[in-house]
Amino acid sequence: VTTASSKTFGLYFSGHLNFQHIVDHVVKTVPAIVHANRILLTGNSAGGIGTFVNCDYLQDLMMTKYIGPCLGR
Repeated sequence: VTTASSKTFGLYFSGHLNFQHIVDHVVKTVPAIVHANRILLTGNSAGGIGTFVNCDYLQDLMMTKYIGPCLGR
């Protein structure tokens, strides 16, 4: 949803922005995660699409040696 409306209770929803904020929260609360060699990112249905959309972003952000394979179901 790109525009807040009465149908969305006045809220704006963006999966990628939510994902960015979740990753930011994890990095702040679990600082050791930036040293992880592997991260599993997975999702089903619409979450599978989010996996594909956010996999490269997460890999670049975390600079991990390996994230993958990025599989959606």
